[in-house]
Parts: sequence; C-alpha cells; structure tokens
Amino acid sequence: MAGNSRGNPNWKKGVCPNPGGRPKGTSVKVLLDAIEEVEKDKGINYWKKVIEKSLATPSLMIAVMKKIIPDQVEGSFVGAFSGFDFK
Repeated sequence: MAGNSRGNPNWKKGVCPNPGGRPKGTSVKVLLDAIEEVEKDKGINYWKKVIEKSLATPSLMIAVMKKIIPDQVEGSFVGAFSGFDFK
C-alpha cells in the first residue's frame, strides 16, 4: 500500500485546480434556457402555469414565494398580501 496516494496526481498540493470557481449564475441560466425552449416547443407559458397551480394549492404557493422573495428584505411588506386568503 506504500504506492497508493489519494487524490488526483495531476494536482499539486496547495494549488486550487479551478481558482475562478464555477461561473456565477450558470445553472440558473441553463434552467431558464431550458424553460424557454419547452415554452416554445409546447406553446405554453411555464410561469403562468406555476402561478395557476400555486393559487390552487396553498402549500405550493408558499414554496414558490419562499424561492422568489429573499429571506431578508429592507423595508416592509406589511399589508402587501392582505388580499390573499391562504386557507
């Protein structure tokens, strides 16, 4: 077992193989491009479908809102959702 070493032998100790990291927003861009392609192919509006489904299912509405609205926002949203019934 003396000759077995762990890791990639092409990488030098203490040197990052990808110093720039993954480009920011890459996965989101790929997802948005895929949604746009499906919309064109099927002739539907994906975001409209998501909203329609979430209006019918309160738990889905909450999940969608958690993804869209940032966790911490400056200012106040008091009364912003006063017209909605989330029963």
